[in-house]
Amino acid sequence: MLKKSWLGILAALAVIGSVGAEQIEFRGGDLLEAEFSTLKPNIKNENPLAFELPFDRKSYVCVALKPQRGRNLSIFDYSIELFGRDYPCIALRSGNDDFIYTTDEMKGLDPNQKYALLFVVDGSKVGLDAVEKMSFKANYADKNASREIPVKNIKGGGFRSLSSISDAGNFEVSR
Repeated sequence: MLKKSWLGILAALAVIGSVGAEQIEFRGGDLLEAEFSTLKPNIKNENPLAFELPFDRKSYVCVALKPQRGRNLSIFDYSIELFGRDYPCIALRSGNDDFIYTTDEMKGLDPNQKYALLFVVDGSKVGLDAVEKMSFKANYADKNASREIPVKNIKGGGFRSLSSISDAGNFEVSR
């Protein structure tokens, strides 16, 4: 009898402690994955003077998302907060295209398509851990429109193609 109880408790702990891959619901759609790298991706129409980036070491953060029907997207919609500092989105990506710097809004996003936002953060603040916690923020919403997300460190590797990211999401979430 005691053996069965312990086996039941161990099975329950295994379920509670298990980790699954999921998406994170957020304002305007679902976040699917977030990675950061020291490797700068190709950015079409890049304007190096558009954003103040006063740090020597840069890391690039890519957040993949799947929008709700009828949503629009611009570089001004979201930011990343890390150690009390906000970092703006500097480029967008649709499908497996290159990132593009544009101040124009992408209108009428296809809810069956994946999109990505690119941020530049101070590279001296990240990189030691396999996963960093960052706050993903909606800039034009109330002050509570922020969500902590785990961002995978891919070191100097390139970001995954959006088509290789599961529609169900790749965030590791404890259950």
